[in-house]
Amino acid sequence: FLPADRDLALSGKRAGGGVCFYISSDWCTDVTVISQHCSPAVEHLFINCRPFYSPREFASFILASVYISPDADVREAQRTLADCIQQVERTHPDALVIVLGDFNQSNLSYELPRYKQFIKCPTRAENTLDHCYTTVKDAYRAVPRAALGLSDHVMGHLIPTYRQKLKLTKPSVSTTKRWTSEAVEELRTCLDTTDWDMFKGATHDLDEYTDTVTSYIHFCEERILPTRTRPPPLLAPGPDGVSPSTLRHCAEELPPVFTDIFNSSLESCQVPACLRASTIVPVPKKPRITGLNDYRPVALTSVVMKTLERLILPHLKSITTPLLDPLQFAYRANRSVDDAVNLALHSILQHLDSPGTYARILFVDFSSAFNTILPALLQDKLSQLSVPASLCRWITHFLTDQRQHVWLGKSLGLCLHQHWITPGLCPSPLLFSLYTNCCTSSHQSVKLIKFADDTTLIGLISNGDETAYRREVARLVSWCGHNNLQLNAQKTVEMIVDFRKVTAPLPPLAFMDSPITIVDSFRFLGTTITRDLKWEPTISSLIKKPSKGCSSYGS
Repeated sequence: FLPADRDLALSGKRAGGGVCFYISSDWCTDVTVISQHCSPAVEHLFINCRPFYSPREFASFILASVYISPDADVREAQRTLADCIQQVERTHPDALVIVLGDFNQSNLSYELPRYKQFIKCPTRAENTLDHCYTTVKDAYRAVPRAALGLSDHVMGHLIPTYRQKLKLTKPSVSTTKRWTSEAVEELRTCLDTTDWDMFKGATHDLDEYTDTVTSYIHFCEERILPTRTRPPPLLAPGPDGVSPSTLRHCAEELPPVFTDIFNSSLESCQVPACLRASTIVPVPKKPRITGLNDYRPVALTSVVMKTLERLILPHLKSITTPLLDPLQFAYRANRSVDDAVNLALHSILQHLDSPGTYARILFVDFSSAFNTILPALLQDKLSQLSVPASLCRWITHFLTDQRQHVWLGKSLGLCLHQHWITPGLCPSPLLFSLYTNCCTSSHQSVKLIKFADDTTLIGLISNGDETAYRREVARLVSWCGHNNLQLNAQKTVEMIVDFRKVTAPLPPLAFMDSPITIVDSFRFLGTTITRDLKWEPTISSLIKKPSKGCSSYGS
């Protein structure tokens, strides 16, 4: 039961009342109150519900209970309600807003034409005073029911008529290969009897050599393997057409030719163009797409190239690990996110044991971190970390002039040429860690903790002196500017941990004239940290995980 009792002073009315919601615990238990309002014009209560089951296109349901009195100023009431709805829409863009209540002479569609009214039957005598609005077409069918108790309004039973987008969309099918034992044996025989020296002797160009080999393997797959139609598989070949299954089933036949290609690539410090190419698949981040930023680009790269990357990655780690920043926790032996979280909390708690102290924690967010790295600058940084010159040149060539085709619908679209780290590459997080290795704190009271591109600056403040902390923040901003990394001031947030009994408002922090938002909690490397350093949010999230699994298993 969620009530919003009428405030007699604010409403200007003599009798009590208000609006409320009754929420069935069988439908939803995750309910929060967003806002409530009481004035002579309108009374309303907004709640956010996350039910146990809902269509995937809606992240949650925001319900608004409204009462507009018969003698209210209709225009003022409609404007006040419309402003509140628009504010809720901006705050919760992925939620479905449903507005219902006693509107009397008002009509929300005048202020918000996108909202449709679904109650057509009379609700009091011959008048339809009770309304239900939402933006989804054909969402409900209203049926009148008997009045509740002594009410002079009949109840309206809203029967859902909405069809989910998943049910309206035709299932996508594709033609995929059938890896029968007979087909696999025939493919292995074909590749085993192939004269690979013929491909190498036909050209002296590494790009042409590699492209010919991968095209031939793809041709053998298409000719030998039978096909069938079924939903698209989870794994797909890269732009070179060589599928992961071919490498797995032909693990004895293909190593000689690929070993020769890999060695030639490393000796010449060049990466074949067909192995550097990638296909970008835009994956929606949200149920409702409003712009390009609502897509997450997923890179589909060559499986052959991933094999070479996994061979080079341990070698690169063995060279650079002794010279890495001790506060970089990614790609380090016997280190994990738990070590980073524990070190941060230990430093803060140990500092707060002294009187007159507090801590400021800056959670830094980069805009497209991997996409802004300059290969030439990365090569200089790798040289400083004792990486061999040949390997530095190989990595630089690998990251230079990469062809990317964007997958649009059912066909390949725009071709791009990039000069940065593709996030789908195996060594991408390590290369970013090496790129930012020289970004460290120069003062012992400021900790700069890094986990790949997750960067956190912790200022341990004593006696109100924030000079060192603000200087390190300025150094970080300056370092990012000189190294082509872009800070996202909108997503960068700060949290202040202060247990002093007498405190004064602390001066705000700003990036490039943009004020940094101060938050009460933040999810830091999978652990929710609050300004009071309590563990209830983290414990609750850990408890919910097995509960969800049990409920799914039980159903």
